Parts: sequence; structure tokens; C-alpha cells
Amino acid sequence: MTLKTVHVFIAVFLLSGQSAVIASDYSMTVTKEDSKWLLPKVPASPLDNQPSLARIALGKMLFFDPRLSADGNLSCAGCHSPMFGWSDGLATAKGSKSKVLGRASPTVVNTGYNTIQMWDGRKSTLEDQAMGPMESMDEMAMDLKVLFAWLDSTPGYKAAFAKAYPGEAIDHKTLSKALAAFERTVVSNEAPFDRWLRGDRNAMTSQQIRGFRVFSDPGKANCVACHQAPNFTDNGFHNIGLATHDLPNPDMGRYLIKPVASMKGAFKTPTLRDVTLTAPYFHDGSAKKLVEAIDHYNRGGVSSKDLSREIKPLNLTPVEVADIEAVYRQRRRFLNGAAAFGLAAIAGHLGADCGDLPKSTLLAGERLNTLAEITHYNNFYEYSPDKRAVATLAQNLAPHPWALSIGGEVEQPKTFDVDQLIREHHPQERIYRLRCIEGWSMVIPWVGIPLCEILGRIKPTSRARFVEFVTLQDPSRFYGQRRPTLPWPYTEALTIAEAMHPLTLLATGLYGKPLPNQNGAPIRLVVPWKYGYKSIKSVVAIRLRERQPLTTWPQVAPKDYGFYGNVNPRVAGARGTQSRETRIGELQKRETLLFNGYADQVAHLYAGLDLNTLI
Repeated sequence: MTLKTVHVFIAVFLLSGQSAVIASDYSMTVTKEDSKWLLPKVPASPLDNQPSLARIALGKMLFFDPRLSADGNLSCAGCHSPMFGWSDGLATAKGSKSKVLGRASPTVVNTGYNTIQMWDGRKSTLEDQAMGPMESMDEMAMDLKVLFAWLDSTPGYKAAFAKAYPGEAIDHKTLSKALAAFERTVVSNEAPFDRWLRGDRNAMTSQQIRGFRVFSDPGKANCVACHQAPNFTDNGFHNIGLATHDLPNPDMGRYLIKPVASMKGAFKTPTLRDVTLTAPYFHDGSAKKLVEAIDHYNRGGVSSKDLSREIKPLNLTPVEVADIEAVYRQRRRFLNGAAAFGLAAIAGHLGADCGDLPKSTLLAGERLNTLAEITHYNNFYEYSPDKRAVATLAQNLAPHPWALSIGGEVEQPKTFDVDQLIREHHPQERIYRLRCIEGWSMVIPWVGIPLCEILGRIKPTSRARFVEFVTLQDPSRFYGQRRPTLPWPYTEALTIAEAMHPLTLLATGLYGKPLPNQNGAPIRLVVPWKYGYKSIKSVVAIRLRERQPLTTWPQVAPKDYGFYGNVNPRVAGARGTQSRETRIGELQKRETLLFNGYADQVAHLYAGLDLNTLI
């Protein structure tokens, strides 16, 4: 049985008249037996690969880096993209030189909880399977000796491996372990179903609860015969009667690994977690739409050859089939928790260590801007649109004491005294380029705290997908807020992956001194690969959100100020080209660099997105 079987039975009993008849037969509250479905917050890891933020960060770099393939154009994320539920949205995967492969890309979601990996179960652990695609000439086709030598000669990777696996070589073992460490963070365990299991009676409707009871009932759907607790898979193998099994030389699946008759054409039971994100379905991708998959199970499969005994006709009516499809299109999926992304998923469980970065990111020929330049040419609309007037108007701010509250989708919301926060975290010096969307730029020696350290303390939940920032609203101190120049208070936001990136800084000073009022005292955001409007000033609140917030500039001028705001010379806005910039203090314009020169560090965050159109 697969995902469709589950939802067929759930939907039938949610929407058909039978649901009222059977309601009294099922408990509508959580029972002791139900507790077996609760997943641990973090999957178990081998003793020789216990998780650390350094290991996960390294694994994430590797996972999204296309240079790990022979042609330099296919990363692990090419087949396992977070945009497609950590699959690829294709019927079957494409490998080296776009070769069409024979099986669909399985999701990475919750693979850390599995006891066996891959459609045919040929690998037992994430460490075992990690290098398979790189070594395969049909997939990434990489010469591993060349790869290991390149990683060892690349300073960023060499330092990351040394921190993650000190004293160990950069080789098959450490590369596999790093990838596996990251993959174990791709976790979905915060769906409405999970919240209901933990006692939230409002997390699921009575219809959804009845659907789960039908799902579990041996006399009804009995989906648990294959989709067992807690990860909705038995880690077993079943032939579900796909039409391709009747073709000449069909894919024999598990039989190729374990040649016993019951394994002919049998494939691993997939988890149902976030399954609405991973269409098309089945190992051959033959069910491109939901209704096709429902019809397959309604008939009890197509091929009867080697059919597993669990597959039987459902005999659903056309109305019931239509109702089932409506459930998918209109109702919240009770198992859809949307897997958390990497570092954010377990940062709170591991402590706050964001990794060491060099303090300087200067390029050849670059110089620091002077303190006078940095403090007397400021975009700060809360004071004035006049950049040269801000320094004078800002003297009334009085930034001490200052409270910073952090809440939303976190386990431990907290309000910090900023002065105390600075004492606790020992701010670092970071020299970053700042590029304004107006076409000017600076190089600034900031002092600050990596945002990932702060977020690690308040423990983001797996529902945290975005991080919203809010500036102080106080017209008695911010004169510009007395006029409706912008909708106040000013807000900005990042994705959780952007916020957790070690380059992202909460700046508290510059040139080794406390942050001047006109530069966003006492604490501001600095995201060096984005246009300056993303680096919000005088922050009083940070809120972790499940949904993308509508922030200030996209409300006012969406053609120029998009949500992402990445420095991109390829994309011109309403104000014109962004391909060149004027460095404050210089006469000649210079070329603008993609991601403001930080592409090597951050490009993987946008894998699969069209950088020629992204704003």
C-alpha cells in the first residue's frame, strides 16, 4: 500500500455518509495506543557521527553544491529539492547530462528515522547511501579522487571539514558522514496530527480523527499493515500492481537485492510525511495526478503478477473518488508538516555554535570606508529621507536600555536586554560589503553577534520557516515616523535558512565601538549578500513565522523591493540596471557582483530558483 491508499480510506470516511455511522465506534481523543505514532524530535545518529552544527553546516554546503558532480551542474538538491518536498517533481529522476533514470527520486524527509534506505533497500544507513549518487556514472558521475583533492584545496571546505571532523582526512568516510548529518535534519514531525497526539484537541477536526481511525482499523483500511508507526512506513517492500510490472524486463526492485519470490517487483514503503508535496507518485512516477493514484487502488492495482497480498480492490464509487480528490485540493492534510530545513531544525538541541568565519571578506583593491563616510551617509527613513541629515536627527534616540523580544514559532520565547546580550555573546568583527539598491555601496567593519547564535538559544520549532524583524515605533524619537512616508513600524524578513546562515549578523557596533544612532543603534540586522533595505535597524522584535510575512518595502514598491532582495546585477528593477555601483569615496563605478560577492557562501540557499528573475 502507498500514500494514496491511506488518503482514499481517510477521505471516504471523512466525506461519505458512512462516517456518521462509524463515529461512535472510534475514540475521538488520543489513546495510550496512539502514543506510538509520536516521532522523536531528532533522529538517532551513529556513535561515530553524532550531530554538531559544524557537521550539519558542512553537510548542507555539500548537499547544495553542484561542483560535486562531474559536469558541475548537478547537486544532491537537484534531485532532492526542498521546493518539491525534497524530491524533484519528475516522474523519474534525471542524472548526468540529463539522462532519464529508471526510478523516481525518493524524498529525503524523515529518512533519518528509516532503518533501511532507497527504493530497493540496498543501503542500510544514510552514511551508506550518501556517496552512491556521486559515484554512479548515470547520476553525478564524479571522480572521487578528483573531488577529494578539490575539497582539500578549497579553503572554505578545508576549514569546514577540519572543524566538523578534526584530525580526519577529507575522504569517502567524512564526506558521507557530513551529508548524512545534514539529511537527518530534514524532519517533519510538527503536523496537525503530531500536535493532536501531544494533546492539542483543536489540531485536527473530528472528521480527520475518524479518518485516522479508519486508517488504523484492521477491519477497514488497515493501512498500518504497511504504513506503520511512528514514521508511516514498515521499512518493508511490496509489489502494488503497477502496469509497468507487466512490461518486458520490468524493474524487479528488491528482488535484485534479495532474490526471493515475494520480492519480485517489490519496492520500499514510502513515508507519508509531507507526501502531498512529492507528486508524481510510485517508484516509476506513473501516477502523475492524485485521481490517477486513487483509481489505481480503486481497481486493486493493474498487474496481478507477483502482487502483494495487501493490495485489494476498494470498489469506490465515482462520487467517492471525486470527494477524495476534493479533500486533497481543499482541506489541510493531516500529515503535512512540511519538513524543517537543515540547521534551524535542530539548532536548539545542539547549542549555539555557528562556525568560525574570517573577519574580513575584502576583495583585491577594496578598502574600508572611513568612519565619517559610514556615519554621515545613511538611509534611515525613521529620521529622514535625507541621508546627510540623519546623523544630526539621530542624537535623540537614547538606545540604552533596549529590549529585544524574540517569539513566535519557538520553544523558549525570550526578551533580552541588549547590553546583557552583548556581554554574553562576545561580538565578533566582520568586514562586509554593503550594497544599496539605489546604486551605491560601502565596506564596513561591523561588530556583532551571528544571528544563528541567538536563534539557537530560543529553539525554533520545525514550523519556523521565516524570521520577521520589527523596528522601534516611537515618533518622539524617530521624527520621520510622524509622517506616513512608509507604513510604520518598518519590518523585514528572511527565510529561516537565510537567518541561520553564519554570515547573517546582528550588528552592535562598527570600527570597534558601539553602533552609532544613525547606523541603527543599538542593534541592527546585517545580511551582506542582500540589498541594504533588508538590513533593518534599531530592532525591537524578532518573530519566527510559519508563513511569509508581508514586509514594508514589498508593500510600497514591489517592482523594486522584493522579498528576497539579493544583490543581483542580472535583474533590473523599475529604477533601472543594477549591474554597476558607486563605492562611496570613489570616483569610478565598479561592477556589481552576484550576491554582492558572497555567491560561494550563499548561492546554495537558492538552488532551483531562477536568478534571472528573482527579486
